[in-house]
Amino acid sequence: MKHFIKLLFILLFCGINDVFADINGGYISYRVLPNDSVELTLSLVRSCIGLPFNQNQTVSLKQGSTSQSISLPRVRMTDITALCGPTFSPCSSTNFIYYGFEQNVFSKVVSLAAYSASAPIQIQYAECCIPGSVSNVNLLTSNNLYLEASFFKGYTLNEGPVFRRPLPAVFLVGVPNYYNADIINSNGDSIVYELSAPNYASGSPYTYNSSYTTNKQFQYSGSGAISLSFDPVSRQLSTGSTKYVVPTSQQMALISYTISRYRNGVFIGNTKVAHTILMTANTSTNQTPVINLNSTTYKVCAGGQLCLSLYSSDANSSDSTYVFMDNTTVSGVNFTTNNQKNATGNFCWSPNASHVRNEPYYFTFSVRDNSCPKTLESFLTISVKVDSVGGVIQANPTVEYNYCTGKVDFAANVQQGPGNYQYQWWGPGGLTALTANHNFNYGSVGWKSFTLRISSPGACNDYVKNDSVFVPQYTPLKVTIFDKSDTISCSNAPFLLQPTIRGGMPPINFYWNNNTTSSNSYTFQSITPDTVYLKAVDAYGCVSYTSIFVRTRQNPVTTIAGDNKTLCISPLGAELFGSPAGGFWSGSSCVNNFQKLFIPQLSCVGQNQIIYTYTDTNGCIGRDTVVYTVTDKVKSDAGTYTSVCATTGFVQLNGTPAGGTWYGDSVRLNKFYPSQFKVGLNQLIYRSPLSCSEDDTTYLEVLSAPPVSIQVPDSFCSNVAQATLIASPAGGSWFGNHILNDKFNLQTAGAGKHEIAYYYYSPAGCLTSNSKWITVQAAPTVSAGTDLTVCKNSGTINLNATPSGGNWSGQLVSLGKFNSDSAFGGTYTNVYQYSSGVCNLRDTMKIHLLEAGFNAAVVSGNAPLTVNFTNTSSTGFDYYSWVFGDPGSGSANISSQTNPSHTYNNQGVYQVKLTAGNTAAACTHAVTKNAYIAVGPNGVNNLLALDGFSIYPNPSYSGVCEMLLLSPILSGDTYNIQVFTSDGKLCHSAVATEGVPYSFETFKVGIYFVKAIDNTGKQMIKKLIIH
Repeated sequence: MKHFIKLLFILLFCGINDVFADINGGYISYRVLPNDSVELTLSLVRSCIGLPFNQNQTVSLKQGSTSQSISLPRVRMTDITALCGPTFSPCSSTNFIYYGFEQNVFSKVVSLAAYSASAPIQIQYAECCIPGSVSNVNLLTSNNLYLEASFFKGYTLNEGPVFRRPLPAVFLVGVPNYYNADIINSNGDSIVYELSAPNYASGSPYTYNSSYTTNKQFQYSGSGAISLSFDPVSRQLSTGSTKYVVPTSQQMALISYTISRYRNGVFIGNTKVAHTILMTANTSTNQTPVINLNSTTYKVCAGGQLCLSLYSSDANSSDSTYVFMDNTTVSGVNFTTNNQKNATGNFCWSPNASHVRNEPYYFTFSVRDNSCPKTLESFLTISVKVDSVGGVIQANPTVEYNYCTGKVDFAANVQQGPGNYQYQWWGPGGLTALTANHNFNYGSVGWKSFTLRISSPGACNDYVKNDSVFVPQYTPLKVTIFDKSDTISCSNAPFLLQPTIRGGMPPINFYWNNNTTSSNSYTFQSITPDTVYLKAVDAYGCVSYTSIFVRTRQNPVTTIAGDNKTLCISPLGAELFGSPAGGFWSGSSCVNNFQKLFIPQLSCVGQNQIIYTYTDTNGCIGRDTVVYTVTDKVKSDAGTYTSVCATTGFVQLNGTPAGGTWYGDSVRLNKFYPSQFKVGLNQLIYRSPLSCSEDDTTYLEVLSAPPVSIQVPDSFCSNVAQATLIASPAGGSWFGNHILNDKFNLQTAGAGKHEIAYYYYSPAGCLTSNSKWITVQAAPTVSAGTDLTVCKNSGTINLNATPSGGNWSGQLVSLGKFNSDSAFGGTYTNVYQYSSGVCNLRDTMKIHLLEAGFNAAVVSGNAPLTVNFTNTSSTGFDYYSWVFGDPGSGSANISSQTNPSHTYNNQGVYQVKLTAGNTAAACTHAVTKNAYIAVGPNGVNNLLALDGFSIYPNPSYSGVCEMLLLSPILSGDTYNIQVFTSDGKLCHSAVATEGVPYSFETFKVGIYFVKAIDNTGKQMIKKLIIH
């Protein structure tokens, strides 16, 4: 109570009605009477530590300009603290231990004759002071409590509000708190609740402090997302769909809301309620009690009956709960309660035709506990609609305990009604279902109460049945095998399975594996896992099924070291070894289990079975046996062996009795190793380990298997079509991809590594082989480039090939360059060779060299001289340009014909030039012949061909020149020599002898013509050039 007392010890001294008290709130109520009067009621709440209210309180009655002050006398006082403690009012206590809240009611009947029925009449009340500990509103402007109400006087039975219970004054922090604002509404008006801000004067609302609003008037769980509201049915303050609030902070909050009343849709009055709630600390064990009813909305037919059972509970096991129903003026209602611990209430109503109306009837039930520091209480409001039309639902529900399932079977069994039914089963212990049929496991014995509700949209009633069913102390039949779902047995060993029975009614019958046996046990024996099924049936006919999966555990692997043996008679025992260790030796009488020995005595001559048995920790058994033969003399047997090839790795030699020693070439550790050196028969000798044995000899033939050698290069170039594979000895077969006979297809193989193998069968039938990896190198693409067309004298031409790094060869090619200046016209083929790894590749390109050339049949003569020129240029030129060296001929001096002719009309020596070109190659070549045409004057007769004789040296140089004249045409040994200038003037004459040098002083630089005349008068002319 410490926190509670601290908050209450704040006292403010103020007042309009001359009272010094903490006014914690209240409301104004009214009731319009038939005699044009109204009963006014003012309810006020005060803190018990403050001063009492005066005996009378004043309210104002206003309508327009009409106003009067009315003094209301106090008619009663009620403690509303709801704290645990003595039953007397805390406000009347003198020991100052129990402080709380007190409700004071002031009431009086007032005439309304002076007021109109066409406008609302207002009732107002103002008083100081609201406690200063209120934390949700700002009290700096004022701390008055202002209350108001309004109503129309023309509506009889217009009342509002008449609360069914005092307003709550205290909430506990951390637990559900119920704020039920239900009011009496006997005339069926529509009631609307709306949260509103409190006022300190008419039209002047208080300002909320930070984090508080009209819809969040105090601190509570979920306030960050959910606003407060009033549930329209239960009239309870709610957070969302939850019809209670859980305060989160200790505080005193002023809350306010308005209750409005409508009749047939017309507003007829409202009241503003404002009061404080103290949120105080709770104890750790104080919990809010709960009242349970599965539905809050019901229908009943006029003349029918509705009965409901309400169940209460409290999470605090030390508290008792009490169930109450608000007083009601509705006729035909009956409510009873046992008010035991976790009390139950029973509500029954039998409405008649007078109860039929559009609005439902509301009935409120409450449950409260006896907890401290505050008696906690919760509420439940139901609405009941009374109809006179619609079908009637009739049912014959059955509820029985099921001995087979241990559950209670619920069946609605509707017998009559309009259809489209909705079902609700509920009751203590967690029973809740929405189906016609349901089964439920209560988990405890005794009588169990339940309620069934059946509703339908087409029915005027809800069928409701309240009853109970007895749950006996009984365990239904349940069978298991060893209480397991799986087990394990030794492989192929008998395994007894027995059932475990719980509950059921004897006698109990068993059926194994689909009735293959009905005994109360079952023997399982298998080498593979399997499932065993069991069905049990008790005297009630209840069936229980079970199964068990039997896994088979493999028996231990048990072995005796060594194989069957032959032993000579001896007093010395052969030691026995078994695995795993720890087994038991048995069998022959010569076996000594304790010493783990077999003693080959005379009495054991012949075959003796030796048995070794081992049992593991799971009881599974493993066995192994061998046979020891006891003899007085043993003939060793070396055995026989088939021929083997020299390539065989080794031959395992097996002699009997085992354990002896082999002798012979190439024998090591009882193995013979063939080789090419051991071709032929090889003698082998076997000596038994037994002292009573004789040696034995056998022969083993080794067949020749010559080694194979592959003579194939390691690498090939892919530009080769195929490679021939060679190996020795010849006559074998090649294997591998891309091999046909002895040819390896390099084209299909492609670049990379490829394995080839050669197999050879010797004449003796022995197979030898060898293999090799060869590499196919991808041949690079070699290009010498495209063919070129060039003209003579184009200079040095670079030859470009890819990839670079190869070598060029060809006529007039040096270091990758072609000299066009020293070449004659024609086509030149050039070769490019490139090597990469094993790939040697070549490519060619051609150079078409174009050279200009010409000649003429007649190159000399007297003017006029017509010369026909013959074009001897290389094939490939597509245009020509001639210059005849005769500018005096005008435009005839040039020509573009291939083979032109030109007439020289004047005496002289003429230079001729031919330029030939190729358009595509964008090149030209020109050839010029100086003093090529000699035209003499008319006075020079019988001028023959210039080439009829020779002059050496020609050209000559100015100064003294020796001339040697040679002529195969002229006759005689001497000649008359005449030298003419280029314009035809005689400048020298002499007699010369053929073949004899003739000296004369040369002339100045220029072109001259030398005429030689023999003895017969033949003459020839030769051009002489002097530099």
